[in-house]
Amino acid sequence: GLTHPRGMSYEPYFQDDWKVTRRLTLNLGVRYYMMTSEHDATQPHSLDTNFIPALYNPAAQAKLTASNTVDLASGYNFTELGNGIVTCGAGTGQPLGCRSMPKNQFAPRFGFAFDPTGSGKTSIRGGWGIFHDYGTGEGFAINAVGPPFFYTLNASNVQGYNNIAPGPLAPSSMGADVPSGPWIQLQQFNVTVQHEFPGSNLLSVGWVGSLGTHLSRTQDINRINDTVPATMNVPVLAGTTGCDSSGNCNVQSILFNQQHPSTFFLPYQGLSSITDNEMAGSSRYESLQANYRHAMGHGLTYQLVYTYAHGLDNSLGTDATGG
Repeated sequence: GLTHPRGMSYEPYFQDDWKVTRRLTLNLGVRYYMMTSEHDATQPHSLDTNFIPALYNPAAQAKLTASNTVDLASGYNFTELGNGIVTCGAGTGQPLGCRSMPKNQFAPRFGFAFDPTGSGKTSIRGGWGIFHDYGTGEGFAINAVGPPFFYTLNASNVQGYNNIAPGPLAPSSMGADVPSGPWIQLQQFNVTVQHEFPGSNLLSVGWVGSLGTHLSRTQDINRINDTVPATMNVPVLAGTTGCDSSGNCNVQSILFNQQHPSTFFLPYQGLSSITDNEMAGSSRYESLQANYRHAMGHGLTYQLVYTYAHGLDNSLGTDATGG
């Protein structure tokens, strides 16, 4: 299971501070993100693999036996490439690391500072910027330690440690990554009003927020859902509990009573869970932030801070708010 993940990120940044007038200053900048796809650099060939649902052919897939193991002689299985399982990189028809990186990732930044009265006692400051990131592993092929190069062997009904030996292969899990598409983007923005009152009292009130799009979230695409019919034909289960002599099985009854494993009724046979990484999550965070500070003298300062925040997201990890 040893892999060698590798990737590069080049991020040149340009900024200019423009003093428009004595009371107004603008901060203008832009960053360009050029990221290479994270990939397994193992030699002589990469261990990156991916599952592409459009390349899966049910008729060519290896069948399950009545004991819920894979009949390796009956078709394609997860120990080999083919039937939806592909390797990635040069000469494979798939991008390096199983995912193409976007090339047009310009991220503008804007900031300003304004003195509305010219007295130097009040200021209005604000800023907005766009940021991009790999996120929580989206740039790296998630199957570099999975089928068909690595998979788990199983043994059942073992009597004594001296008799442990790998048994027939049970359905294995996989990962699926969209080869191309939008990348994680986060917008951060703030506006703050600050005023100095007599007696060395300073009050700041600001609106601070962030907006995330194309964030990471996953789903199991090899699951039983509303499209699964009430009755399915599984010939290998013919005559067993919940199935008639022709192998017509009452799916709901079997699953509810746990009479057979769910793998017999999954869309992609021979596999268990298939974790699909989709860049479709979003987030929104907004907050009111107030800060009162009083200089007491002799190097002592009294400070009071209050934050009221609200956040929503449907993604994974800490990328939702950029934290």
